[in-house]
Amino acid sequence: MILTTHLSLLYIEPRNNPKLCEEIDRKFQWFKTIIEDGIKGTYIDESNMFVERSYYVGVHVCVCGAESATYDVLLPNRMITNTLAYHYLVYHTDEIPRADWDKLEQLKMYIDLNIIGDM
Repeated sequence: MILTTHLSLLYIEPRNNPKLCEEIDRKFQWFKTIIEDGIKGTYIDESNMFVERSYYVGVHVCVCGAESATYDVLLPNRMITNTLAYHYLVYHTDEIPRADWDKLEQLKMYIDLNIIGDM
């Protein structure tokens, strides 16, 4: 599913074979952790709602065969992503839209500000 709302992050459908980008893998380990620690649920696009502890019946399969989990993830800044987001970032780097790179930068700034604020 491709989503391009201001709340959605890395809802893309890559078309090319995967290619590991080790630099991105190292640079964005923080994003992998954020996804793993995020709130699980489902995103209802028509109403811009996120329903916690709700699950889909099926999974999304990337062009390369990687499968998503049966839920989306609510991030700390209230953006919503999917469980393949880190995979897309690391293996389909060239297919990430500029808008999603900007959203990743916003998320990182949000996290950095909140970590510093909690110290």
